[in-house]
Amino acid sequence: MGNPSKISILLLSLLSFGACKKNNQTAANINASIVGEWTWTDSGFPNSTLLTSVPGVQHTLLFTKDGTLYITHNDSTGAAGLQVQAFTQLVIFPKAIVDTETFRTGYEPAACVSELFPTLTTVSGENQFGYQYSISGDTLQIANSPCLAPFTSFYVRK
Repeated sequence: MGNPSKISILLLSLLSFGACKKNNQTAANINASIVGEWTWTDSGFPNSTLLTSVPGVQHTLLFTKDGTLYITHNDSTGAAGLQVQAFTQLVIFPKAIVDTETFRTGYEPAACVSELFPTLTTVSGENQFGYQYSISGDTLQIANSPCLAPFTSFYVRK
C-alpha cells in the first residue's frame, strides 16, 4: 500500500478537479426547448391581432438553462412582463432596459378545465406570474391561463 499522505493528496486533487466541472445540463424544472433567445413579433386574441411588431420596439426574452430569464425591452410594454400589450400609446425609451427574473416550466391544472396544460411560471421578487405556453418550430406562444381571454404574445427564436 502507498504512503497515506500521498493517497490523501491524490484524493483531494481528484475531488477538487471534479468540483470544477462545468454543468451543461438544464435544470430539472425547465423544458429545454424554451432555452434560448426569442424576439417578439405580435400580440392579440385569436383571429384578431391587436398589436403587431411596431417599428422601433424591441422586446426579447432570453431563457437560460439555469432558470434565469432576461427580458430586454425599449418600450413601455415591458411592464406587462411576457405579455406584450399596449392599449395606450407606446413610449420608446432611449436605451433598452433588462429585467431579470427566474422561471420554471411544468404542467398544471386550471380552475376552469380538468386537464393539465403546459405552464411557464415567472418570479420577480415576491411576485409570481403563471402563463400557458406552447412551442411549435421556431415560434413561442405565451398566453394567459385558459380560464381567461386567450390574449397571446408571439415570439420567434433568434
